[in-house]
Amino acid sequence: MKNKFDCSPETKEYAPYLRVKKINGNLYLYEVTDHYNPVTKRKKQSSKYIRKILSHEDLDHLTKEPPPSPIEVPKLKQIVSYGDAYLFSQLVKEIGLQKILLECFSTEETNLLLLLVAYRLLEKQSISHLSSWIETTDLKTLYPYEKSLSSHAISKALSDIGETAEETIPHFLLHWSQTINKEGDSLLFDITSFTSQAKRMEELEIGYAKDHSPYPQINVGVLVNQEQHLPLYYKIYPGSLKDVSLLSNMVEEASLLGIPSIHFILDRGFYSGYNLGKLYAEKHSFLLPLPRTAKKLYRQIVTREEPLESPDHLFLWKGKPLYAVTGYMEYPCLRSVSSPSTAKKKKEEADENHPTSTTFPLYYGLYLDPQRKQQEETAFLTDLLHVEEVLQDIEWSLIPTKKKREEIWKETTGKWESYFTLQHTKTTFQICKNAQAMKEATQYFGVMILLSSTPNDGKTLLEQYKQREAVEIHFDAGKNELQFQPLRVHSSNTMRSILFVLFLSLIVQTLLLGKMKTGQVDTKYSIHSVFFELHKLKKAIWKGQVCIINEITKTQRLLFKQLKVFLPKYAGN
Repeated sequence: MKNKFDCSPETKEYAPYLRVKKINGNLYLYEVTDHYNPVTKRKKQSSKYIRKILSHEDLDHLTKEPPPSPIEVPKLKQIVSYGDAYLFSQLVKEIGLQKILLECFSTEETNLLLLLVAYRLLEKQSISHLSSWIETTDLKTLYPYEKSLSSHAISKALSDIGETAEETIPHFLLHWSQTINKEGDSLLFDITSFTSQAKRMEELEIGYAKDHSPYPQINVGVLVNQEQHLPLYYKIYPGSLKDVSLLSNMVEEASLLGIPSIHFILDRGFYSGYNLGKLYAEKHSFLLPLPRTAKKLYRQIVTREEPLESPDHLFLWKGKPLYAVTGYMEYPCLRSVSSPSTAKKKKEEADENHPTSTTFPLYYGLYLDPQRKQQEETAFLTDLLHVEEVLQDIEWSLIPTKKKREEIWKETTGKWESYFTLQHTKTTFQICKNAQAMKEATQYFGVMILLSSTPNDGKTLLEQYKQREAVEIHFDAGKNELQFQPLRVHSSNTMRSILFVLFLSLIVQTLLLGKMKTGQVDTKYSIHSVFFELHKLKKAIWKGQVCIINEITKTQRLLFKQLKVFLPKYAGN
């Protein structure tokens, strides 16, 4: 602090000086000036307020201007994973998923659903760990949820969502399908089964389980948009219903989607006269392969188009030659069950106007793949000859009884029994091949038949169906990564919410798989490994300010580039 000076002999004035005053516990700086009164021969003071003294100032070296504030060392508040959370949020944003959810659910419910979807895709752990996990990720700022995330609280929240599911979920599916599907798009139909040991779920029934599980199950039918490669709609069915029955039910519910036209691309498991008739009656176009088990129709189509291996039927498909012909046939109409009076009335109405048709047009494409035919024949004949070698090595004459020989014969031949005969001569037994059975088995090798509700050339029909195979592989990969099985829930309300979360997860995951394929991401990466690699990109929170701690790696930058997801500037772009 400046020292005060005595009165100047020249000016007879005192120099001002600085003084510190303490008022209510705070220190303040004043400028004080002394004045001399020649009449009274006394001094008096006047003071001028300057400023408040800061806590870090040296009281022995005060100045009128405050010193600069010292540089405060920032304190790290938290480090959270950023890269995987950011990718997830951008996928959700790209397809408008959050916006559609907010039209059907509250903000709180929407954020919970998205957190559960993210947790399922990014972490794949038990729901009991979610409350701990959420503290380590940036998702809690993207989708804030103030309530508890304990297992009990989440189950209660999902049960509450499930109580209104009959209204909210169809509302979402309607908005979602109208956003994704465009007129003329083709739809794939897929079935997924879920087993559960729950006791209070009426949808659970014993049915055919591909994994041979002994527990009851529910079936979920899913429509997938072939052009967008995205799940469009799903429906829960009792576990005892078969695939063909589910398709019929799905056709009836398709009108709820608000889609003007539906083109079903189905697999051979959905072939049945009833399904074709139902699709035709509902004016839905379809395309599906005819299974070889439909022997009568298979034989009818193949025999009417002989000879198939004609140069006129040859075309190039992905670098290899194929034979193809297209044709048309009348297929029996679906016969509905009605009362005699109703049937009589309909017949009278038909007679007055025009005769009722008993068939509908069914178009087909018949294909022969020479390469596949050769491969199937080679595999068939190789296995056949191996079985013959085993049969020849058995000393049939040493087997004492006919009954015992028959038992050993059936056990050894198995599914090949019809291709061999065991002939008994006076001295020995001889193994003979059944030429007719072999001819019948090999006549359809390399052959495929596609059935369609609309006429088209063979190449176009094949292209449409092969697209299904590509989408199906893509879709199945998404289902497998989700690890659907089993459903660990015990009430129908919670089950409906969990399946809705799985459907949302499948949407996001299928979108990411498509972007990985389009962006030519290295095939060594799975969905989980992509998220894991980006999980390493962290975000540090410094007293309210945000920055990225570690530099983005070359691998991470390449993944974002291939997926066409652009990081904000503070993230290293």
